[in-house]
Amino acid sequence: MANKSTTSTEDWLRERRFAILAFVVCLTVGHLISRDIVSRNTTASRLAAKGLAKEWAADLEVEMSHSISVLDVMATMVRQADGGIDQFQELAPHFVTNFPAVLTLEMQRGGIIEDVYPREGNEAAIGVNLFEHPENAEAVKATRDSGKLTLHGPLTLMQGMEGIAARRPLYFDRPGEPHKFWGFVTAIITLDKIMSRADFGDLKDKGFCYELRRISTRTGRSRVIRKTGEEELVDTVSNAINLPGEDWILHV
Repeated sequence: MANKSTTSTEDWLRERRFAILAFVVCLTVGHLISRDIVSRNTTASRLAAKGLAKEWAADLEVEMSHSISVLDVMATMVRQADGGIDQFQELAPHFVTNFPAVLTLEMQRGGIIEDVYPREGNEAAIGVNLFEHPENAEAVKATRDSGKLTLHGPLTLMQGMEGIAARRPLYFDRPGEPHKFWGFVTAIITLDKIMSRADFGDLKDKGFCYELRRISTRTGRSRVIRKTGEEELVDTVSNAINLPGEDWILHV
């Protein structure tokens, strides 16, 4: 009888140990499977983010480059008129039609805003000397001296929205005055429109956050242009957006 009881106890302990072992094995396997699933999902999400960052960065570069190219058209008009801007108001509506992210166009002879399109609502800007404007003077002088198209902003515009000022200096070679500074042709590009045209709303709809930064080649400073929220992004994937005079960086 004692032997039978001892055998039953040993069998119970053996079964108990097996059950515990089986439970531990199940937990371990479950944890490994769960970790593998999370790892695969994270990898898949990261690959998706890389693809989106590349795609959206390319779209934004195309849209910005297209909007900036309006300055080539404006510069050609000024050169063909030998520095005159009499046709500006006549031609500007056609310029804006072909460059929908552009809010306003400005002729800044000698750095003074001589004309703006559209004039309505922007009358206060006419006559402003950019070289005497405390917020613009340093950047404007640097643009004039570099002879290259530059971007400024984001700026808070009179209309209450944010924009980027694309400014191109013009020079004329005249007898006795080689490379004489004429002034600037400038386009104000609205951030909301340029981001919309590059379909940035889809990024958030797909569950991704982003931060768009610009890095000034003149100062080396980095500045946030637009982001999805106040939270700090971690473990991001990034793509450069090559623009005149600087790079923008998209973090997703």
